Amino acid sequence: MGGRIADFAVVEKDPYTIFVAVGTGGVLKTTNNGNTWQSVFDKQPVASTGSVAVSQNNPKIVWVGTGEGNSRNSSSWGNGVYKSTDGGDTWTNVGLPETHDIPKLVLDPKNDDVAYGSNR
Repeated sequence: MGGRIADFAVVEKDPYTIFVAVGTGGVLKTTNNGNTWQSVFDKQPVASTGSVAVSQNNPKIVWVGTGEGNSRNSSSWGNGVYKSTDGGDTWTNVGLPETHDIPKLVLDPKNDDVAYGSNR
């Protein structure tokens, strides 16, 4: 049961740039409106993602909540929240390692260092 899209985030000032959280396949990024996609989460210890959010103030800042919210036998638990400050080239786990899934992330529009997550 692979191939589920859990979430996506679009850079509003550049709608050709889109990030997609794949339930069992990490995070994909396109910069050409979906003509080609690049996997940008391959080097992380978990592949299951439930949410992705991109800062509209600084599109280089991307947050990912791991663990798909639509629990299935084909997806594994997550290990927290990740943040990238270089458009998805590198990632840092910034907390909540004991959470199993984070299917919703909302960024504070005034502070790129604040993200709110939910497991519902």
